[in-house]
Amino acid sequence: MSRILFFTWSGGGNQPPAIGLAQQLGRRGHEIIVAGYADQAARFSELGLEFALLPRSSTPREPFDPTRLMELMVAGVWACPDHLADTADVIDRYRPDLVVVDCLMGAVLAAMEVRQVRTVALVHSTPGALAPPGGPIDGFVVGELNRVRSAAGIEPVDGFWDAWERHTVVCASIPELDPLGRDAVDRFGWIGPVFEDLSATTWAPDADDAPLVLVSFSSGGAWDQTSRIQNTIDGLAETGTRAIVTTGAVDPSCLRVPSTSITVERYVPHAAILPYAAAVVTHAGHGTLTAAFAHGLPVVAIPNLAADQPALAARAAHLGAGIQLHEDDAAPSDIGRAVRTVLEEPSYARSARALADRIKTYREPWRSIEAELGAGTPRTRITATASNQTHLNS
Repeated sequence: MSRILFFTWSGGGNQPPAIGLAQQLGRRGHEIIVAGYADQAARFSELGLEFALLPRSSTPREPFDPTRLMELMVAGVWACPDHLADTADVIDRYRPDLVVVDCLMGAVLAAMEVRQVRTVALVHSTPGALAPPGGPIDGFVVGELNRVRSAAGIEPVDGFWDAWERHTVVCASIPELDPLGRDAVDRFGWIGPVFEDLSATTWAPDADDAPLVLVSFSSGGAWDQTSRIQNTIDGLAETGTRAIVTTGAVDPSCLRVPSTSITVERYVPHAAILPYAAAVVTHAGHGTLTAAFAHGLPVVAIPNLAADQPALAARAAHLGAGIQLHEDDAAPSDIGRAVRTVLEEPSYARSARALADRIKTYREPWRSIEAELGAGTPRTRITATASNQTHLNS
């Protein structure tokens, strides 16, 4: 079989699709190596995946300052100049047959362009939500990325999409969730949402007839989720539902839990909870949102005002599979009312089940990666593994 090298970083929702694909391809007999940062090593070791450290890129340049988050993300991940040398070293060490690169690692994509190694750019959300042309990420990144590209001796790009399209592009999502519609759909290959294999996970709710609501906001430290978690707990207390709240980076001891029907845990795998749930309250991160829809569950979305979350929350509402609230004015009563609405109004569950059916049409996403191994040229565009006909609700 083939040697496949993944490049990824610890951004949160970007890792599970890479992990899921790596697991699938590993089960098919391919040799898998994952290259990333020091804070990822333990996770990939636990998964039994060989890990290659990017040593220069992993060295902190300065203490982390959350007020300079975007600037630090550009310098450390999205247009990291150290990626050029680190990537060259890893490629020379492993000599892979194929490289799969997280789409936001722009300097790694540049290095692959120079080396002319067969490369797939893995877009872990919908392109039009994550990095629309001329959008916020392009505004932060393009200047620095072009400085890196210049140092590598290659031409500048107008935005991330241009950097992706030097390679084959696959999107681990469904076109219906992309706010740009056909502008994004016709340019890239779609493989459907890809989830980490957590089949060994076990969890069961207490016996109770009340509907179960999963509450999950961002697990990363970029945004303080304490207030929205507390508001959601308070809003659910009077709804007659049960809830399991996963807090991620928020210390559960900081939260008031006014009802015995609400359980608060720092972490429980969503794959274990979702089969029992009736609805999900979320920040509309792509991973949580698509996991909810894959189980046919309606959502109440309270997005952080960054990344792909506002666009995905709006798209979920537009498709009739959820309700979008805004953090600034989402009082506990608003959250409780929205949860009752998505549970009691059948159209929300019906729309969510339609999305579940659509997600099921994307089978065996690993086939798209294997197809690239046998492609005739390094830039052959692959097609979606589902029906070529998309069904956008515009």
